[in-house]
Amino acid sequence: MLLSLAIALNLGNVAPQSEIVVTFHPSKVMAKKFMIAEQTANVKDYKPTIPMDEGELTVDGKTYKLYMAPKWNYDVAKKRDWNAVIGENALGIFVDYDDDGDLSVSERWLPHTPIRFGSKMLKATSIANGEVKFVPVDGPAMGGVEGQAAPDFDWTDMDGKAHRLQDYRGKYLILDMFSITCVNCMEEWPHILEIQKKFGEDRLKVLLLSSDVTYASILKDVPQRNKDIAKSRGMPWPNVLVPGGWDELIPKFNAYGYGLYLIGPDGTVLMARDRAPRLEKILGGIK
Repeated sequence: MLLSLAIALNLGNVAPQSEIVVTFHPSKVMAKKFMIAEQTANVKDYKPTIPMDEGELTVDGKTYKLYMAPKWNYDVAKKRDWNAVIGENALGIFVDYDDDGDLSVSERWLPHTPIRFGSKMLKATSIANGEVKFVPVDGPAMGGVEGQAAPDFDWTDMDGKAHRLQDYRGKYLILDMFSITCVNCMEEWPHILEIQKKFGEDRLKVLLLSSDVTYASILKDVPQRNKDIAKSRGMPWPNVLVPGGWDELIPKFNAYGYGLYLIGPDGTVLMARDRAPRLEKILGGIK
């Protein structure tokens, strides 16, 4: 059995291309199978079905537990076919940010995209034989980094209304990156709506950003299903079908994996790629 290797790392003192190796070993943690399906009431019946390998990485004094499904990661990594089983299997590297042992979609990253550890970013350069090699990435040069200016955008929602970052100056803005394949995303909507009403709908706006163009080859009627999904669930927010899907969102926001972004009135990213509990905590500290 491979031993877990915890690496103490202060990225601020590491050369730009210093290589970090994390060794994974079999664990008892299981991940859910993220299925492409019209999300129904039996969602809570989905059972964790995928055995995960576990590793540890310490960044700036905080230790993160990392998990991945070795069968799919190792096989797919060899082919560099990262999208081979997205939506069918829990492909990717998971970071258990809240240390609860429950691996969610918002804690999943594809191996070829930079992974967030606090305000720092690492990118996997290879996955083989239970080891993942990472190199630091210059965070400020990337979009969607906490404490940095939010990347500009210019999108049109499914009702034909234009949305630009500058339109939300003076307001708090939640960008919710979701997909009709993402159960967790839509289960979180009522909580987000509750947060918005508590904080004030005039002060806090929400914009849904669908990545489903990426899945158009395997999902039917993507535009219509996206147009209907929020309304059918009683969500009042504008819904943007992002034209480039993940090909557009990944470089703009470093956003693979679903999650919430909170942008402040001055255009600064206050929260990146996280979930409703942290969103509520941040907004709860704002008068």
